[in-house]
Amino acid sequence: MLVHVSLLRYAAPATRESVPATEAHFGACGFSAVEMKDHMRKFVLALALVSSTAAAFAQQAAQPQRQGTEQEQAACRRDVQRHCRSVIDQGDFTILACLKENRTKISAACDQVLKTHGQ
Repeated sequence: MLVHVSLLRYAAPATRESVPATEAHFGACGFSAVEMKDHMRKFVLALALVSSTAAAFAQQAAQPQRQGTEQEQAACRRDVQRHCRSVIDQGDFTILACLKENRTKISAACDQVLKTHGQ
């Protein structure tokens, strides 16, 4: 019995404010457990939206952007297919380097495009 009495000494006193856990209030914010759960759900949803948007922008930034106008690309398209087919999936800078290496073999129109862009 002595052990039982010592355990009671450390138990929280029963008050009329003791309510089930679902209705308990959290600290100074005054939210009930249900309200807190609702706020947490909204926070997690907002966090998921922000991170997916950030991931989409990062992926878009990682994709190489095509350089030149449609007409300039058309002027060099055949030369790229002929002389740079092996590096075509390695990005625009690699293709540009390939066109420069094959400068004597490319068409006059593509050569003019490269000169226009200071290459």
